[in-house]
Formats: sequence, C-alpha cells, structure tokens
Amino acid sequence: MGEVYLAEDTKLNRKVALKFLPGQYAADENFKARFKREAQAAAALNHPNTITIHEVAEYQGRPYMAMEYVVGRSLKNLIAEKELSVEEAIDIIEDKLGYEILGIDTLSAIKYKIPEK
Repeated sequence: MGEVYLAEDTKLNRKVALKFLPGQYAADENFKARFKREAQAAAALNHPNTITIHEVAEYQGRPYMAMEYVVGRSLKNLIAEKELSVEEAIDIIEDKLGYEILGIDTLSAIKYKIPEK
C-alpha cells in the first residue's frame, strides 16, 4: 500500500526510494497505523532480500518512509510481462525469506526494485 518515488538524499548524496501513504488514506488513522506497522516490520528484518528503512516521517501531512534504492525490475513488472507467474513470484519470496507469506503487509517488506529512469 503506497506510492513509491525515486528521490535524492541531499545530505548523504545518494538515491533513495520514498514510499508515501496515498493521499486518500493520509487522514485515516487506521491506514496511518498500518503504514507505520509496515515500516516497523520492514525495519525489524535483517536479510539480504529486504530493504533498509532509513527514515519514517511525514511530509505535508502524508506519512512516508525513506528506503534503500535498488536498481532493477520489480516482481510486479515481471508478472505483468508474463516472465513470471504469480505462483512463481510467491515461491521466490517464500524461498528468499524462509517462511510462508502470512499477509499482504509481508509482501511490502520484500526488497523490491524500482526501475531507474
């Protein structure tokens, strides 16, 4: 759940991914709490196939998390391009994490890749 953008960390001179809670949910306390739990869950993981969370904050009333930027193709794109079935994607995720997927928030903690523009 979120909108992900490529951004520049001007303090550390690096690219980061910014994941924002969509605007239509920004005022909903339940969605804000879920977004925060997602960030906390991702930050608690220490595995080569998970992203690093650098910061969780708000900008103009919208919660966001600044995350490690990883160049590449996303599972979503691979599935859309028919190079990978949904079942194959889930198998990869489960294999990399070493446990079964318990819910959609778990998928959000997977290291995903944003195509570089």
